[in-house]
Formats: sequence, C-alpha cells, structure tokens
Amino acid sequence: MFILFWIIAFALLMSTLFAIERKMARSNELKEELISLLRSREQK
Repeated sequence: MFILFWIIAFALLMSTLFAIERKMARSNELKEELISLLRSREQK
C-alpha cells in the first residue's frame, strides 16, 4: 500500500514538471517571435 502511494506521488510530480516544462518552452517561442518581429521592424 505504501509503495502504491509513492508511485502515485511520483507520477503526479512528473506530470506537473512536464506541464511546467511545456509552458516554459511555449513562452520561449513567444519571446523569440517578439524579438524577430522587433528586429524586422528595425531593419525597415
């Protein structure tokens, strides 16, 4: 029973970390898009 608790806790932790990592990757993509937009406006 105790082992089952640890398996569930570990699974929740991993899914949370995975969700956070995906959000961070998405925000990095948005930052890069903004930077490229600003650079293209500067060149005009």
